[in-house]
Amino acid sequence: MAQRYIDLSTEVDDQKAHLVRTNEVAPIIIRNCREEFQHVSEFKEPIVYGRIAENMPEHALIQNQFFMVKDVVPADIDRLGTYQQYLAPNLRKMNGPYPVYGMGQPTKDGLSNFMSHLREENFKTILLFNLREEPVLFVQDEFDMIPYSPRHQDTPDNCIVNKGFRVSETARMEVDMRREIIDLAAFKDDQRFYFYDDIENFKEDPHMFRAAYEDDLGVSEEIYSRLTFNNSGIRYLRLCLPSEGVPMETDIDAFVTAFIELAALPVASSHSVADLTWTTSFICIAHIYTLKCGQLERSIIVLAGAKTPYPINDKSPNFDRAEFAAIQQLVHYLPEGLHIKRQVDVIIDQCGELHNMRTAILESKKNLESITEDYIIEGKSAKQHFLQRCVHDLQRYFYAICFNAYLHQEFRSLFGITFTTWMQSQPDLYNILRNLNISERRTSPDLLIRGDRFLVADDYLGLDVLSSQMDVKTSNFRRVPGLPVYGMAQPSREGLSCVANHLLSKKQGHPLVVIFNLRDDLVIECNGATYGVREADFLDEPIVMPGITGSEISEREEQLKKAIKAKKNFQVRHVDQPVEAREFNSVLTVTDMVDQLKLQTKEVMYHRIPMWDDSAPAEKHFDQIMQIINGLDEVNTDEDGPALVFQCRTGKGRTTTAMAIAGLIISHKKGFPYGTKPGEEERVSLPNAKYTQGHYKVVQDVVRRIPDGQQVKREVDFILNQCSDTMTPMHYHMREIIFVTYNKMKKSKTSAEQTFQKKRSLDYLERYIYLILFNTYLHCERRTKWSSSFTSWMTNVAAKAGMYEILDNLAFLDFEPSACQLRTRRARWNIHSMVTLPTRGHFV
Repeated sequence: MAQRYIDLSTEVDDQKAHLVRTNEVAPIIIRNCREEFQHVSEFKEPIVYGRIAENMPEHALIQNQFFMVKDVVPADIDRLGTYQQYLAPNLRKMNGPYPVYGMGQPTKDGLSNFMSHLREENFKTILLFNLREEPVLFVQDEFDMIPYSPRHQDTPDNCIVNKGFRVSETARMEVDMRREIIDLAAFKDDQRFYFYDDIENFKEDPHMFRAAYEDDLGVSEEIYSRLTFNNSGIRYLRLCLPSEGVPMETDIDAFVTAFIELAALPVASSHSVADLTWTTSFICIAHIYTLKCGQLERSIIVLAGAKTPYPINDKSPNFDRAEFAAIQQLVHYLPEGLHIKRQVDVIIDQCGELHNMRTAILESKKNLESITEDYIIEGKSAKQHFLQRCVHDLQRYFYAICFNAYLHQEFRSLFGITFTTWMQSQPDLYNILRNLNISERRTSPDLLIRGDRFLVADDYLGLDVLSSQMDVKTSNFRRVPGLPVYGMAQPSREGLSCVANHLLSKKQGHPLVVIFNLRDDLVIECNGATYGVREADFLDEPIVMPGITGSEISEREEQLKKAIKAKKNFQVRHVDQPVEAREFNSVLTVTDMVDQLKLQTKEVMYHRIPMWDDSAPAEKHFDQIMQIINGLDEVNTDEDGPALVFQCRTGKGRTTTAMAIAGLIISHKKGFPYGTKPGEEERVSLPNAKYTQGHYKVVQDVVRRIPDGQQVKREVDFILNQCSDTMTPMHYHMREIIFVTYNKMKKSKTSAEQTFQKKRSLDYLERYIYLILFNTYLHCERRTKWSSSFTSWMTNVAAKAGMYEILDNLAFLDFEPSACQLRTRRARWNIHSMVTLPTRGHFV
C-alpha cells in the first residue's frame, strides 16, 4: 500500500506551489510543499534480475525467470505478408467453399478490424477461437495494443508451450503477470517496464512502455471477450492447444460443443454447404501446427464427401500419403477407414497453404534418416528431435482420422456422445496410438556387430533374492500357495530343464508344464548364459519393443542368432563387472531352448506374450492368458493341474502380474479357498494400512460401481497376498508398491524423477484396478464359460459403467486436492522412462 509523505519548509514563499485542504471548520493552506509517494513492495521473495544478452541492461525478471518479447516479428513469421495490411500475420482463408480462416496472433486493432471485415461479408455468426496455450499480454503502444509473451531467460526465442496448461490456469497467469509488471514498474519514477521487439538484433531494444495501471496492459480475455459486447454474433472460446502433439479429447469436445450450442448443424451433402453462415477464425502464433490442428477439425465438420480413396499396399506403403504402420492399423480398424482417411487428406490439402500435415511427417522422417552423425538441436540429440517431430505430427494425423470417424458416427445424432467418451470406448485406438513409434522393430543386428550395442548378461549379483538357483538353477523361482501357478526370472537352457523336471516329478505331480515368456526385449542364450541387447551407454536399460507380437519378437531373435553365429567373437558385459571377450560355440533363442527341452519330454508347452513392464497389461494380454488356460483340458481333469510357469527378465513385475491373472482364473475354475470371505481376511494393524490395502478413493469408486464390489476386491487382494507370500525377500507386493512408489515421488529431488515416480505410482494403481475389473469379468461371464473376451466385455459392459472414464482420471485424491496432468492414460504413456535411449531404426 502506498504511503504519502509531505515535506514542510520553514520559509513561506507565495510564489511556491501550495496545497489546499479542507475540513469542517476552514480551509488549510500548506505552502512550499512537495508530495512524495513510496511504493511498498508486495514481493515475498527477492527480486531476480537478469539481462537478455550481453551489453543489454539488467532489470527485474517476471516471476523471477521471464522476459517480455513481442509476439510478431513480420520478417520472421509473416510468410504470407499480411501483417502490414491486417495487423495479423499469415491471415488466409482455407481453399474451397468453406468459411474457415486462420491467422497468427493479431494486435487488438487487427483482431477488431478483421471481425468487422467478416461482418461486412455478411457473416452473421462468427466463431472465434483462441488456440494459444501460453500467456499473452497486450501492451498499449500509441493507438493500438501489441501482443507480448513471456519467454524464459534460458530460451528467449521460444514461447512457454507444451506445459499442459488449462484455460483457467493460463488466464490466471496473465492476470498475475500483469499485476507483477505494474508492481515492478512502480519502482521507477516513470512507471515503465522493459519489453523487447527484436531479440536477434536488439534494434532499439529494450522498449520502455508505461505500466502504471491495468489499462496499460491487456490480457487475452479482455481483448477477445469484449468483442462479443459490440456484436452479439461473435462467439468466443479459448482452447489451450499444445504446439506439439495433439490436443486433449476434452478440448476437442469443447470445440464441437461450440457448434452444437450455436445451432443444429445441417446434414449437408457436397452441394449444400452454401447454407452454412458462420465463420471460424483461429488465433495462433507462429506455430502453424497448432493452427492446422484446429483448422482441420472445423473443416471436417462441414465436409460431406471426398474423392475415391487410394488403396494401401501394406508391403509397400506410400509415405507421401502417410501410409505409416499405425495409420494402416487404424484404417483397417475403422469402418470405411480408407474413405475416412481420404476425406482427411482432402481437407489437409485444402488447408496446406503454409503447412501440410502429411508432408511434415515425411520431411521429419527424411531429416531423421539423413543424419549420419548425430548433433545437437535445442539442447538434445538431432535424431531424437526429428523422431519426436515425426511422432507428434503422426499423432495429429492419427487424431484427425479418428475425429472424422467420430463425426461419421455421431453427426446425424448431433453428437449424442462426446469425442472423449467415443475414444474411451475404443481402447484399440489408444493401443495403436501407444505404439506409434515402432522404429526399434526396424533395427538391424549390425548395431551389435559394429559395437553400438552390447550383449549384457541377464544374471547379475543380487538378482536371486529367493535363493532358488541352488535348487532349480533359475533365479526367483516360486509358487503361489495352493495353486499350480509359478514364477521365475529368465532361465538358461539348464535352468529351464531343471524347472521342467522338477514340476513333472512325482513329488509335484503336474502332467504338463506351460511356459509363458513375457519379455518384450530380445533375449539370446550363448554358451549356457542368457543375454539381452543394450545400448553401450545405458547398460541398465532394456531395449523394449512395445506392442510387438510373440511371433515378431521370435523372428527378431532368430535374426540376432544368425548375426552372432556369423561373428562368434563378442565382447559381453555384466552390469556389475568389466567387459569380457567371449567366443560363442552355442547360440540359441528361447524358442530353440524349448525345442531342445521338448526332445527330452513332450509335456512342455511354450507361449510368448510380450507385456509392458511396471504397468497394466493390455486387455488382449488378459485374453491371451485366459484363452491358453481355457484350452488346457488338464485344468479340469487333473487334480494338480498343469503347471503354469511365468517368466520375465527378473521374475518380478510382469511375472507377478501374470501370476495374479492366472491365479484368479484357476480360482474361478476350482473355487477360492478360505480367506476370501468377509471376516476371513487377515487383519492388518500398521501405519497407513488403509493405503497398503488398496483403499484409495478411486479404487473405492470402482468397487461401488461393480457388482458385489467388496467381494471382488477381497478376492484380488487374497491372490496378491498369496503371490507375495513367497516373495517377501523381494519386497514386491503389487498392491503395497503403489503407496511405496507414491512416497518415493514425494521424496524425489528432481522434477524429472518426481514426474517419473508419479507416473509409475499411477501405473501401479491402474494395474491394480485392471485386476479388479478382470475379476469382475470372471464373475459376470462365468455363466457363459467366458465365451466373450475381456476386451469385448470392457468395451460393451465396463465402458458403459464409466470404467474408462475412471482410468482416464486417475489420481491420489486421498493426498492431493485435484488430478494432475498424468491423470489420463495417454499422458502416462508418453513417459516411458527417465532415460532416453539413442534413436535407431527407421520410422515407418
